[in-house]
Amino acid sequence: MEPISTEFIVIKLKSGWVFDAASGAIKRQGRAVQPVLPQGMQLVPALAVRLPHRGQPTPAERELARFVHLQLPDAAAADQALALVRSWPFVERAEVPLNPR
Repeated sequence: MEPISTEFIVIKLKSGWVFDAASGAIKRQGRAVQPVLPQGMQLVPALAVRLPHRGQPTPAERELARFVHLQLPDAAAADQALALVRSWPFVERAEVPLNPR
């Protein structure tokens, strides 16, 4: 098993779009887009655990579900990956978080 990189990009999807971790696709109203990622990169949900619902998700849960992380193989890949992610039509915002190290 490869070590997990701590380098990532925070992506906020446009309203109505959600990340389906099972398929790796970004979905909206029956439409699915499978992003093509460079080798060593992986989309992961920003939230590791999804709480069981008692019906419809709350507005806060819907807002949090719009965030996805793009795991990078290393920090050197960030500029190239950021340009790629920002070109996707379903992305509202993408940024590399500040690293306090």
